[in-house]
Amino acid sequence: MDNQPTKRKQRPKCIGMGDSGMTNLSERVDELLYADHQAPSPITKRRVGILKGTFVLPLPEDFDEPLEDFQEYS
Repeated sequence: MDNQPTKRKQRPKCIGMGDSGMTNLSERVDELLYADHQAPSPITKRRVGILKGTFVLPLPEDFDEPLEDFQEYS
């Protein structure tokens, strides 16, 4: 074997039949293999205390009592 760098193999020119406007296979493969990948979108940090004030505390005394809506099931 010789120590020369290997050349890229020839790929088929077109996909499909005739001049149907199909994508050039070689270009499409290059797009997929050598395309710059987009960086993932930055993740926003969670904010502390975002739900502050949405709950009414202290809870009422009858919090654990059965609801009136479900009296007929018991």
